[in-house]
Amino acid sequence: MIIHKDEVLLICDSIPGLGYTARKTPQKREFELVHGFIDRYIASLKHGKQKVAIFLEPMIDTGYPDIVIVRYRPTDSIIWQPNNSKLSSKHYKVLSAVDQQGRVSITHLASLLGYREKELISILNRLNREGLVSKEEEVIRRKKYADYFCIRSIITIEAKVNKWTEAIDQALFNTRFSTESYVLMGTDRCSETMREKCDSLGVGILLSANNKTKRYLPAEKHYKLNSYIPYLFNEWLLRIERLEADNETE
Repeated sequence: MIIHKDEVLLICDSIPGLGYTARKTPQKREFELVHGFIDRYIASLKHGKQKVAIFLEPMIDTGYPDIVIVRYRPTDSIIWQPNNSKLSSKHYKVLSAVDQQGRVSITHLASLLGYREKELISILNRLNREGLVSKEEEVIRRKKYADYFCIRSIITIEAKVNKWTEAIDQALFNTRFSTESYVLMGTDRCSETMREKCDSLGVGILLSANNKTKRYLPAEKHYKLNSYIPYLFNEWLLRIERLEADNETE
């Protein structure tokens, strides 16, 4: 289900037709914590050229991050549009590696990823057909990000009423693919021990109580893509935007 809230897309359920899977927040108190934070976050936004989408508990390889806030540029200038045959995580792992290298031989890429060359060539041929890489004999080059990638930043948030150690562990996993990763605590205070632990891991802390949210500890910012997961969110957004546009024309 996709909800519009003050120009923000809120994706709060699975969308099977788009290949997107999510989980519902099981506990009432965590549900209230998550949605209370989202309402206050949306109310605080100053809308500019960038757009905002919020994913609730999307399924990724390390679990279900509670909140994923994605800022992205308008998609009308994106050249690549995903077709009905969804790319797999393997495709995006290879695309991520090519993007990081810029220009790389198939042999070196196979060594980096631990893939057999035959399997890798099949994946690269698909990416080439999609227009996401260029393939010239044994050399692979990336295409311009602006041709296919719309995301500007990803903020992940793990919300817990208690079990904060568990939340910190998941927030640490989230630093692999997010610009900023936070723990959202349903309280107005935080121990110095927890603050020091989060600070050492680059994880931020948000405190939520009495209908207010306070950024108690800023998260360390990461600007370089070191994971294939942002490419999944990119495809989901492109598919969602196309679905929204098709619904408007009906």
